[in-house]
Parts: sequence; C-alpha cells; structure tokens
Amino acid sequence: MKRKDIDTILHPKSIAVVGASSNLNSGATMFLNALLEIGYEGKIYPVNPNVEEALGLKTYPSLLDIPRNVDHVIVGVPASIGPSIIEQALKKGVRSIHFFTSGFAEIGTQEGIALQKKVTDLAQGKIRVIGPNCMGIYHPKMKIAFDRGQLPIPGGAAFVSQSGGLATYFSRNAIQEGNFCSKVLSIGNSSDLKLVDFLEYFGEDQETKTISMYIEGLGEGEGKKLLEVLRNTTQRKPVLIWKGGQTDVGARTALSHTGAMASGYELWQALARQFGAILVDSIEEMHDFIKLYRLTSPPESTRSCLVNIGGGASVKYADVCSKVGIDLPELQKETQDALLEFIPPVGTIRRNPVDASGSGWKRHAIEKTIRTIGCDPDIDSIIFVTQLLLSRSRAGGSVLSPQQILRHQVNAVVSAAKHLNIPVVCNNQIPFEDLTVEALRQYTKKELEKNGIPTFPSIKRTAKALKRYYEYNRFVKQRWS
Repeated sequence: MKRKDIDTILHPKSIAVVGASSNLNSGATMFLNALLEIGYEGKIYPVNPNVEEALGLKTYPSLLDIPRNVDHVIVGVPASIGPSIIEQALKKGVRSIHFFTSGFAEIGTQEGIALQKKVTDLAQGKIRVIGPNCMGIYHPKMKIAFDRGQLPIPGGAAFVSQSGGLATYFSRNAIQEGNFCSKVLSIGNSSDLKLVDFLEYFGEDQETKTISMYIEGLGEGEGKKLLEVLRNTTQRKPVLIWKGGQTDVGARTALSHTGAMASGYELWQALARQFGAILVDSIEEMHDFIKLYRLTSPPESTRSCLVNIGGGASVKYADVCSKVGIDLPELQKETQDALLEFIPPVGTIRRNPVDASGSGWKRHAIEKTIRTIGCDPDIDSIIFVTQLLLSRSRAGGSVLSPQQILRHQVNAVVSAAKHLNIPVVCNNQIPFEDLTVEALRQYTKKELEKNGIPTFPSIKRTAKALKRYYEYNRFVKQRWS
C-alpha cells in the first residue's frame, strides 16, 4: 500500500520558507529562488521578521502571521531556533518541515544531539520532519526544487540521499543523461523519516521506474526494515545503492557528515546478492544503469561482441571487458566468413573483438558488420565503439568530413539495431580534451540515444552497466521462475 503520509508531503499546496530574504547568498533564499525559478504553482510564504519582502514577495514575521494554511515549511535559520519553529508549525497545522539547517546530531556534541532529539520529539506524530542538515525535495511534476537549474520535466528516476551535495549532483546528471527524475529527496540526518521510508514509498509509486540511494549508515532497527522492503521491491524495480563509508576513513567521515554509523561493506555485498540490489560506486554509474534500463532490453548473458575501428584499442578494450566480467567469445566460423564480404582479410580482426579498420568508415560496412554479428548464436549483446576524428577520411572514393563520418556511424548503428533482438550499446569515448571533438561526441550521444541506443563515455562504464543489467535481469527471472 502506498505511503500516504509521504505522498502528502510531496504534494504540498503551500510552502513557507523561514529565513528567506533577497540575499541570494542566504541558504533560505536559495530555496525560495529555486521555487520561483522552477515555477512552483502553489502559495509561497517567505518568513522573516527582519525584512518586508524577499525576492519580490511579502514576508511574514512568523508562521502564525501567515493568513492561510501552510502545508510544508523549509527552515534555513540557526539550529537553536528549531524548537520554536516546530511549536509555531504545530499551532499552524503544518504537515511537514524540511530543516536545511545544520548544527544538530551531525556535529557530534551533546548539545547538537539533544537539540535534534528535542525537535524530533516535539514534532513526533503530528509533523513529519525531513532532515535536519539536508536539501529536501525536488519534485519536477509538482514544480518543487531545491537548486537552480532543476527542470520541471518529470521522469522515472527516484533518488534518496543522506548527502545533499550528491542529491544535487544526481538531479543535474539526470538532466544531462536524459534520465529525468520522478522525485529526489535529500534527508541528511534523517531524524524522523528514514531512507527505508522513502524506499518503501518509491516501491509503490507508479511514476518511479528506478530507485537509487546514497547511504552512509542506518540507524537502530533500520536494517531489518530495509531487508523487508528490498525483498518486496527489487523484483519489480531496480534498486541501486551507493554505499558511502566503505573504508575505515570513509566510515569515520560519514559519522562527522550526517552522524551515520557505517557498517562493513562485505555485509552490503552479501545483501545485494541475496536481495537483488545493485551496488554502484558513483552517481555516474547509477545513471549508466538507469539509461540502459530505460532505453534497451537486458542481455541474456555476459557474452558480448566488441566492434571497433582500430587494433590496438581493441586489445585494450578487450582487457577491460574481461576484468569487469563481460565475456568476448570467439565468433563462430560461419560469422567470421560472412564478415569477409565487407571487411578485408588484411589489417582487420574478425574473431572478437572485431576491428573493421579502414572499411569502418563506410556506412554499409558498419551496418552489415553489426547485423551479421547479431545473428551469431554465441552473442547476446554488441558494444560498438564510435570513432571521433578531426581529419577528413576517404571512403569509397569520396572524402568525408568528421561530421559525415559520425553521421555514417550513427545511421549505421541505428539501422542495424532495429533488425536485431539483442541490445546494441555504444562506447562514445572521450579521446582527449578538445572542444571540437566534444561537440562531435555530444552530437553522437544525442542522435544515438534519441534512437534508443545508450552511450557511455568509457569502455569500463559500458561494460559495468551491461554486467549489472544482466545480473539484475537474472535475479528477476530466478525469482519468478
């Protein structure tokens, strides 16, 4: 059953921002500005007894001076004022409060711990608290934002994080990768609402297709609930977890960041194997999987074929794939013989990886190569490595510009993929720092992904995403069999 308490929090009709002014360097004003920029359609009430207006809006001395109902409150004033804000909110009938404010349990002092407990105890049962020490809510469909540049474009990627900076980065990376968000929650110290509360909510949320989490540690009793929720969720939706504090130094840092006690990483690896969670090591790896899951079907095995234009790079890429766990089995003899029709026998590789060499500049050669490999019964996915050149190349008697070369590759890969029943992905490599090359790479990325072909900026990230997608699909199939 859907968590109605959290659903209510995420759909406020009015928001008060305590501490807002017209000073954009103020934390509270940052939230007010983000709400105005994204175009929040509910009522917004800045609260500040020291100014008359904030970013053009009338301010109120306190929550109790607001003439209408307030559903949600964002707090950006010193921690010591927290209890009085809760008391006002209780009298006002507020449903939820997000404390951006730090200075609570995360600082590790008795005073900070006691203050957090006091705020939570005052609110318990009547007002739900997000935080303290966090960025709060980004909900594109409701046009609620906590950062400038967050777009009101809803998607299927949910994220809950104990780090505000990583919640911000996830939402920015989501826009860059086209993995638009359903909801993003930064929950900091999570004195009231926990990670598992939002995981449970996202598991039932129809708008959410993938769930990602950044975890530094769990509180007492959370572990058992996490296992229960994972058991009920991972068969229906992928759950990606980036566990912070994997080393002793990281665990110590996590304690001073959000007050979270980190547990041994081996436990998380065992948990992932048993319950089908997907462990990652960065926001980028989260988005790699989300993109693959969003754009293409899962591979039926780790057996892949790497198609490249260059022998030395093929060797290097083959090593990376093997280390990650992507197999590159030798193509069947019939497949290799068929490739000779459009790949010359001299200066090329046809076993796997396949190096098309000079013939790779010809569109028909690339398309036929991919389609031929895709019919090999030993291959369950294809990795095509795009080739970015600044110089002109000759193909079929014609001189091609770098743009024409890439257009040939894009059209060939898209056309071939439409005829195959296995996933085709692209390693759209960043060869070196050059603005012209980067513009070409971005063009390739846009055109391929517009046509359902996921791209990744390194062969390691390509291979990791494929491996994780296969393992998750295998877990789901075993559970349902």
